[in-house]
Amino acid sequence: MVTSLARQLAALRTPASSAPTAQATAYSGPFLFPEANQDNCDLSTLKENAEESISRLIDMDVVFSRFTRFLFEDILDARLESEIIEELLFLLSPYTLLRPAQWVLQFLVTKYKVNYKYPELFFFCVLPFYEFEIYAKAVDAIDTVPGGTDYPNWFLKFKQACVPTTKLALYRHTAAERGFIKLLCDMVLRLSKMTVTYPEIRLQRQASMFVMTILGALENRQQVEEEQAMYILQVILNCMKSCHPELVAMSQILLSYVLSRVAFKEKAVLKITKSLRKCMKKSASMENMMLLILMVRTQANMDVDKARKMMVSLEPVINFGLNASAEDEDTASNLDSILYTVALLIQPLVPEEDGQLTVSTAELNQMLGYAASIIKKVPVSTDTVEYVGDTAYRLLKAISRTSVEDMVDSGLVDATKSAVEKILNLIHTSYPAQYQRIHVDTDDVDVFFLGGQTVEKRPKESQVAAKKALLNNTLINFLMKNFVSNQVHEGMLKLLKRNKKSIDDVLEAETNFLMEQMEVDELEKLLVNLLVTKKKKELGSVINHLCSQIFVEKIENKFRLELLLAPFFVKEELAELKALIVKSYFGKQSTFLSSLPLISDENPDKQSAIIEKLMLYVNPSSVNTFLIDPVIPTQRQATMMFLAAIELKLRQEEMMVDKPKLVNLISRLVGSGALLVENEAESESKSKKKKKKIQPSTEKLFLKLLENTKVMSEFSSSMFLMESLPRLLEKDRKLFVDAIEDMIKASKGTESEHLKFYLHVSMKSSCLKTRYLCLQRLGTLLNTESYVQAMLNSGPTTNNSLLAMLLTQIFHVNDKIRRVTFALLRVLGKQCKDEKLKPVFKFLLVHKSEIISQSENLQPLISKSAIPDETLKILLDQMISSSVPCFEVLVDFIAPLKSKEAVSSIAEFGKKLLKDQSQDSIGAIKAIIDKFTKKIIKQMDSDACFDFFSSCAYVNSTITVAGLETKLSSILLDKATSPKLWASTESGVVEKLISHTVEMSGDSTNVKMIPLLHLLNISVEMLINQLNSVWGKGNLVTGGRGGYTEQTPGSEAELLIWGKTVFLLELMDGYILKEDRKDLHWEKLVQPVFAVLRKLSDDDVLESSYKLNLVLTVLMKLFTAAPDSKIKLLSNKDLEPELLTYCIRRSSNPESRQLALKVLARCAVTIPQYVLQNSMTIFTFMGTHLLKMDSKHSYKIACDAIDVIVPALKSTCESKAELQKTSLDILNNFIHMEEDVPEHRYSEFVYRLINALDSNSYLWIAMLLSVKSTFKAKHRQHKTNLIHRRLTDLILRFSVEDGLKGIIGVFVNLRSDDPQLRRIFGCPVDRKDDKVDEWDVLRLGALIMLNKIIPSCSFSQRIGKHLLHDEEIMKDLLHLLLESSILTLESFESLPDDMPNKLKSSIVTQGEKTLELVLSLMPYNLYVSVVGVLLGSKNSTLRRRAMEVVSGKLEQVEVEESGDVSHLLPILLDLAVKETIPQNQQIALLSIRQTSRKIRDTVQLTAALETLNTDFLGSLASPEVLGTAILTMTDLLMAAGVSGVPYLENIVTWMITSLEKLPKSNWDEKNSKVVYSSLLLGLQKILEKFGGFMNPYLDQLIILACRLYNHPQASVRARGLWTSVHEQVSPHVLLPRSRNLLIQLWDEPDSVSKFASLLGLNLVTLERSKLNAVSRQLVDIYTFALTYRTKQGNSEEVEETESEIISAFLSVALKMSLEDFQPIFQQVVNKQKLGDPNTLTTMFNFVEKIGARLKGLFGFSVEFVLSESTSVLSSVSSKQSSLHLITAILRCLTRVLNYNKVNTINLEKYENLVSALLSVYKMDSEVHQDAEDAIASLADSTEDDAMWKHLNFTVLMNLRAAETEVRGRMIQLIRRFVTSRRDTYMVVLPDAVPFLSEALEDDDQEIEEQCKELIKHMETTFGQNIEAYFA
Repeated sequence: MVTSLARQLAALRTPASSAPTAQATAYSGPFLFPEANQDNCDLSTLKENAEESISRLIDMDVVFSRFTRFLFEDILDARLESEIIEELLFLLSPYTLLRPAQWVLQFLVTKYKVNYKYPELFFFCVLPFYEFEIYAKAVDAIDTVPGGTDYPNWFLKFKQACVPTTKLALYRHTAAERGFIKLLCDMVLRLSKMTVTYPEIRLQRQASMFVMTILGALENRQQVEEEQAMYILQVILNCMKSCHPELVAMSQILLSYVLSRVAFKEKAVLKITKSLRKCMKKSASMENMMLLILMVRTQANMDVDKARKMMVSLEPVINFGLNASAEDEDTASNLDSILYTVALLIQPLVPEEDGQLTVSTAELNQMLGYAASIIKKVPVSTDTVEYVGDTAYRLLKAISRTSVEDMVDSGLVDATKSAVEKILNLIHTSYPAQYQRIHVDTDDVDVFFLGGQTVEKRPKESQVAAKKALLNNTLINFLMKNFVSNQVHEGMLKLLKRNKKSIDDVLEAETNFLMEQMEVDELEKLLVNLLVTKKKKELGSVINHLCSQIFVEKIENKFRLELLLAPFFVKEELAELKALIVKSYFGKQSTFLSSLPLISDENPDKQSAIIEKLMLYVNPSSVNTFLIDPVIPTQRQATMMFLAAIELKLRQEEMMVDKPKLVNLISRLVGSGALLVENEAESESKSKKKKKKIQPSTEKLFLKLLENTKVMSEFSSSMFLMESLPRLLEKDRKLFVDAIEDMIKASKGTESEHLKFYLHVSMKSSCLKTRYLCLQRLGTLLNTESYVQAMLNSGPTTNNSLLAMLLTQIFHVNDKIRRVTFALLRVLGKQCKDEKLKPVFKFLLVHKSEIISQSENLQPLISKSAIPDETLKILLDQMISSSVPCFEVLVDFIAPLKSKEAVSSIAEFGKKLLKDQSQDSIGAIKAIIDKFTKKIIKQMDSDACFDFFSSCAYVNSTITVAGLETKLSSILLDKATSPKLWASTESGVVEKLISHTVEMSGDSTNVKMIPLLHLLNISVEMLINQLNSVWGKGNLVTGGRGGYTEQTPGSEAELLIWGKTVFLLELMDGYILKEDRKDLHWEKLVQPVFAVLRKLSDDDVLESSYKLNLVLTVLMKLFTAAPDSKIKLLSNKDLEPELLTYCIRRSSNPESRQLALKVLARCAVTIPQYVLQNSMTIFTFMGTHLLKMDSKHSYKIACDAIDVIVPALKSTCESKAELQKTSLDILNNFIHMEEDVPEHRYSEFVYRLINALDSNSYLWIAMLLSVKSTFKAKHRQHKTNLIHRRLTDLILRFSVEDGLKGIIGVFVNLRSDDPQLRRIFGCPVDRKDDKVDEWDVLRLGALIMLNKIIPSCSFSQRIGKHLLHDEEIMKDLLHLLLESSILTLESFESLPDDMPNKLKSSIVTQGEKTLELVLSLMPYNLYVSVVGVLLGSKNSTLRRRAMEVVSGKLEQVEVEESGDVSHLLPILLDLAVKETIPQNQQIALLSIRQTSRKIRDTVQLTAALETLNTDFLGSLASPEVLGTAILTMTDLLMAAGVSGVPYLENIVTWMITSLEKLPKSNWDEKNSKVVYSSLLLGLQKILEKFGGFMNPYLDQLIILACRLYNHPQASVRARGLWTSVHEQVSPHVLLPRSRNLLIQLWDEPDSVSKFASLLGLNLVTLERSKLNAVSRQLVDIYTFALTYRTKQGNSEEVEETESEIISAFLSVALKMSLEDFQPIFQQVVNKQKLGDPNTLTTMFNFVEKIGARLKGLFGFSVEFVLSESTSVLSSVSSKQSSLHLITAILRCLTRVLNYNKVNTINLEKYENLVSALLSVYKMDSEVHQDAEDAIASLADSTEDDAMWKHLNFTVLMNLRAAETEVRGRMIQLIRRFVTSRRDTYMVVLPDAVPFLSEALEDDDQEIEEQCKELIKHMETTFGQNIEAYFA
């Protein structure tokens, strides 16, 4: 129930009051966000929120205004609901994260059930925001059953697979579900259609989501299905046509991806091509170019011809890319792709082998041009260059094979040849290596560039053959890149034989040529490979190259070459090659090779002699070179010779040798057996037959080397040799094997070391045969008692680990290894006498089968067995003392150990492993973590266990688990994260662990450590102690002025402290709010954390560092965990709100500011006043307001501060008075700082503040405070305007009800003079007589403010909307507003007398304006119901304002909506007649005008006409009132219709008479113009309304309209009347009276022309048949009119009038057909051609205009024009009176001949015409230019050669005229002839030369210069030199 007006007025008088709200029913879910919950939102509130939200969205995008009628008025606007919903959802989607959009979505869900009726649209709207809460709520709200859907079951499947939605899940579901991808594609297609209606729609979110989803889905599929491809292709083709840039970009991205994945059919490719071509026409962009390239390269069905045309159309893209390539690498890469594609497109045009190129095309030449430009300007890839070059070369060859006679278009083919040669030249210059690879024939080698200084212009055939082999032979290329081994198998020999020709071609070339064609190392590899693979007899050329000077000087490793050549000096059969080496440069230059010829040929052992010489060159460097060389060790003889030399050297002296490399080499050599010389192999085969064992010399050499180098002392060397033994045994090298094993045994010393060696090898070797051999050797050794004892010795001091090492072999993957190991264990078990070890053997032998079958069975078997801990402890000791892998393998054996001692030993061992961190150690640590973590945690009081756990928690080593790299620390913490493990942990251990963790966190940390610590029982005191420990006791104090550390942290110590602090804060962050920790005394931590906050630097605050956010988060959680009762107990010193305000002011991160604000709000529980003081510094600090920095940052700070702090401050008030005082203090503080707020921020800022305080109570106060703030401003006017703009924006942000209540509050309180109000606004309580009262000034300012904001706030429109929903409430508010404004205005009448008059009158004036604005706010129906009372008021001001508003209101509504306003008319008539104030009288008349248009009762209207009669009009003295009265009476006549006809005669007569008398009045120009306009407009309206009744006055009206057409005061309205006459009056009425009217206007040229035009426009409305019927009358009237020049003489006015008459005639006559027009034309001209010169002038002007209009259709009268022109020109004199005629003739000729040819007269008449025209030059020079134009036109239109030659010759003859001007004119004429005739003028050039020669010698210098210019013009036009003609 709404209260009465009086009660509402009373409620608005005090700040604390609030208006009641209407109750409405609540609505149920679903809810999309918390604020929409039914607990605090009903339907009406939801609607209000939605309306407010749509208004905000309209501010962002005006397009949302189209949906207000649908949403809130249920008006469909001729569209379906589904269409409107679809458009709105698509438009809302980009704004989904904004609260206004969410309110609108909630409204759509609640009212229109979009989640049920349109689930797909609703889902697609929110899908781009799947990472946000709004999406989750929306998905929960969707209901597709039983609502139905076009996509069956899509949502059910989506919820099962994708809720909650992640990026990966969305991709997978889209890939797997066809229906879902169809849904997405259909939605995008619908979205694309919407862009036609909404071209500015925002689509970035939707487009990005769709692209990412589709691409992600296709990436999850190996093959794109055809159905999926078609869906996507539909979207691509549709979006490519779109004008929206986002959709076009989306289509380009999708197409570029799909093209590479799908091979489309021909039809689909055709569609894509068509769409792409259209896109190219719109925009030639690089993106479209790249799509074309993809199409060409990926789609086999692409039409290549179309592709070439499309490429040519993208020429601007190529040019742009060439210009930008220097600055952009991507552009250069794109041009490379373009170049390759151009070559691809050219390929089909290249003839096949031996084919000819007979036809070329412009497109081919253009594309070749593109290729040349790209190669010239951009670095491109070698593959592209080669492909383009090959294409160009083949084109060139095809052209060269084509004869000129066979070419269809030789010009195009020549252009192609030039382009191809240009490309080849560019490649030759920039890419010589690639140019060489282009395949050419030897015969054509002159175009083939070989390179190098030795190559002549025409290379030798051998060089070409060698080059081709190097380029094209695969084997040679392989040999150039890699060294080959000595394994010259049959396949290699076949390859060499097959490629012998190419190899020989290469070897036949000169060495220097080869070195120029390849790199030195390539040539070296080729020659060396041929040296070791070819047959010895064929090596001559190879040796020649190798030993040549140019080659030897370039290579680095000459030692290799020496060793490879040394074997050629051993065998006699290689004497020829030896001789080549000796004679060569290298043979002479090499010290070693040059010494070999000195060995006698009779020496029986040349090899030994060579070895002795080689020994001289053995040194560590040469040995190292030998060991690492890839070639020498593969050559048997060279290797053996050098090894023998090494052995010989070692015998003589010690030498450093890389032992591992040497042993590795020997191992490989002995294992391969490839180094046995032939005689050794033969002797060995003979020994086998004789069954004797003879060790070859090679093996003896190896043994001597091993002995001399003493390599057996090293394990790695021994292991290398051990791994070669199985291969030696397989080759029956037992003596060699025994010798090696003896050396190994001798090097080990004791039985224990010997056993340990075999066990180590068996564990570490990757060769199964080696492992097996070692175990066999162990079995042999264990047959000896001493070895058994060494194996089983388990004393505490022996440190024996042999048994443990043996046990590892039972877990080997190989079954044989496992079985051999068990056999060894059985032997040991039988001989074992140690009772402690027997349980191990027993257990293993009993469970042998289970362990062999599955090694994982060990752990359960061990746990069930009864192996004593003492035995396991022995085994543990052996495992610890053995190698690390042993522990990892056998860890299951010791898993049952639980004793503290055992666990500590394991932990201690783990500590050692952590220090090592080798790969083996990492595996052992992982085993400890897996098996002993729980036991270690239980023994954490042990130092070893604690140290291992704490160290391992921070180790960074990783291990591969399930294919993933995982940190050991993460594995440990995962194992340890169980609450049960830590439940019984002592507090001391907890504190020690925290301390250690904090200490370590300064350097490194593990994210899983904090969750682990959360499991511990951590007390508040522990955390405080840790903080004090980190910062130092006494350093964490609070108090003092707020501020942060000024210096930026930089020292290592400080960084370390902060690292530890951050760790503690992160620990607290997750620990404080745990359910089982809420009872702790968290308030104790507030002070230390505030102290930490103080330690932050300014940079931390400015950059919103992680530290700042973390500290604020912890503070917030502390305040949340601690109850208010305990927070209140905190002291002021514990809290530092100034730090928080500093953070709020300076931080750039909104999250940081929000946290600080929340903490500050919680501080208000303890120190509310202090918080208030500090919070104000957020807005005003140090005298400078924060918001002077106009940024989103500062603006957001202020808004957040209001939303958080103001409610917190209000909550601290305990009484209403205190609440009011606090609220006013806040408001005053904020308003007084408003000048520092940027204008565009002010409204939102203050809006939030007032809403937080209570808009009903404080909006009007804020408005008045804002006004008062302008009083003392420095620039008051500027400040006032600023305040008005800001308040206008502020009012618009409030709802209509709140805005009206605020204005009413201002009205109500302005008329009061209460002391309380004065105190609120800081005005003196008592008035002072001698000064202006501040409260009165505030009244005036408030009224001015209201007058500014009310018309600016769109109240009328908003009020109209709200009246549809809350009619009663709005009507009451409007009544209340009107009453308050009237009472306020009336109260101003009793203002004190001592008030200054100016101030008093200003207040009253502003009050009147305010009242008028209030009246204008009222809706029409409401206003009409009360206006009668206002019009009857005795207050003239109120009457005037009411009448003014009446006019405005009536203008705003249609007749149908106006209702009954008849009761207003009598009141207004009475006011119009009786008002004595002219202004009021005028407004009354205007109101009558508006009212008359809404009244349908003619009786009332006729009564009004009787009242406002001509007598009344005559009585009016004021011109303004008179003008208004005339218009009012006219409107009454119009509204009365037929009922007004009886009053028509008097009114029209009076108006015409008044117009005639008006020039005689004494009114000034302005007033005269008003009356003129009123009278003419009235006559115009009456004529249009009562046309038939105006015939008696028609002549007078026409004459008035024509005379006043250009009147300075009446022209505007007179032209309107003139237009109405020609539109409204029938031609049959006007035409008969035209002659009489023309006669009456005859002496007024301007009026005559306007009447002629009027008549023409009137007649042109007739149809052609009716026009023909009045043609006689038409000819008569216009013939009469055309005599105007004859009767009036020549003058400018006459010229203009005649032109208007002719134009008017033409507008009518040319509407006829040509056949009908010709007789009329002849009638007119026949009447004129016999007249005087003036008549003839008119005739030629008439003909000229007709010729200009008809152009080529005027041929029927050309002969007439020519003959008449000739006749008149021949007879006319040169008098001044005749110049008008001559000019008219010449212009007529020029115009007619411009469009028609001279082909209707004979030569005689033509000659006469020419003569007549040239005679004009004898007259006044004024007509010479017109004559020149006429003659030039005649020349252009002359087709007959004889006539043309006559004209030209006659003009040439006139070059001899006596007058200089005439001669100059003739030269100009000839120039025009040349320009027109061009090279055809050369026919008559011989005739012109004599005359021109004379002109060149003319006495007048100017004529001479003009002639020279003419000759130059001729040469330019003819395109040749004409000097010969003048010779």
